[in-house]
Amino acid sequence: MKKMIKSDPAGNWQLDGVSWEDLKVGAIINKEMFDKLYSALWKLKDYEASGLTPDEVIDSMWT
Repeated sequence: MKKMIKSDPAGNWQLDGVSWEDLKVGAIINKEMFDKLYSALWKLKDYEASGLTPDEVIDSMWT
């Protein structure tokens, strides 16, 4: 699965293709931005529905 979160060398992270400026109060959410946010929320929904903890997800990556 393609990673949706990117980080820079300093450790700052963001949703791929979405700058923090794009998420400030008053920013206009266009169709492209909506699709990216919706995809991230859908992925989070699936993770939460799995019932796994972050540690369990990490552990499952090594089995």
